[in-house]
Amino acid sequence: MLILTRKLGESIVIGDNIKVTITDIKNGQIKLGITAPKDVTVNREEVVKEIKGGNVLPSASGVINHSKE
Repeated sequence: MLILTRKLGESIVIGDNIKVTITDIKNGQIKLGITAPKDVTVNREEVVKEIKGGNVLPSASGVINHSKE
């Protein structure tokens, strides 16, 4: 596992086309903004586990809406 330190407003880039930005830090939690191509599915880990367990339909998986910058 790679562990990185980032401050509010800073980003990391995964590959050539996925960007993860720290958008808010409050009460011990952070909010992440994820910019990725529309063909890349982005889910929370617990949602992926539920999908793999057959408890949730993939169409209701909590996939984020992609926004363009």
